[in-house]
Parts: sequence; structure tokens; C-alpha cells
Amino acid sequence: MRRLVSGLVILLAACSTPTSVDSGLLAVSASSNKVTLSNHTAEPVSYLIATPAYLALYDPGLCRLPEGCNESVAANSTITIPFERIRGYQPGERTAVVVHWRGLAGPPVDSVHRLVIALR
Repeated sequence: MRRLVSGLVILLAACSTPTSVDSGLLAVSASSNKVTLSNHTAEPVSYLIATPAYLALYDPGLCRLPEGCNESVAANSTITIPFERIRGYQPGERTAVVVHWRGLAGPPVDSVHRLVIALR
């Protein structure tokens, strides 16, 4: 019975993860093996996109990664990221997390936002 309940919880979580979300800083959508990040603010927004398993290893010290925190979306701009560039991505991965904050690169200076998106 416990396995059945666990399986149903996982299934519901998978079904409820949207393919398009918005934090107020970034609008994020996934389709056709790519993720689109749209910054609809007047400031750059730095981000890290990774699988939940990858973040379990490195979060919360995101900027202490060897590659640092040097990815950003310019003000009022949109970028596209192929699934293969998502940190920790393996074929068949179902979700990604977009961690993002105001400012250009470097450690976050204010609130850190997280969006979970279904990869389809």
C-alpha cells in the first residue's frame, strides 16, 4: 500500500509540473528539446538551470561552482537553452530548476527565485 501511495504522489507531481512558468523576473517555457528564458524587467537577470539531482549536490553554494555564476539574460531579452546545456541533464530527464536573481553574474544580492519546469 505504501508503494502505491508513493507511486501516486510521484505521478501527480509529474503531471502537475508546468511547461511554462513565470516568477515576475523570468518567464520560462520548455518545448522541442529547449528551454526559453524571457526577462521582462529593465535589469539583467542571472540564472542557473540544472536538474534537481544536480542542485542537490551543489545548492546553496551556486556561485562556488568551478564555472561560477556567469550566465544571465539581458534586460527585456529572451534566450534559448538546449536541454543538453542544462547542468546535470541526461536523456529522459523530466524536470529542470531555474534558479535566478536580479543582477549581472556574481552572487545574488537580493531574493533568489526558483522555477520548476517540465521538460518535454
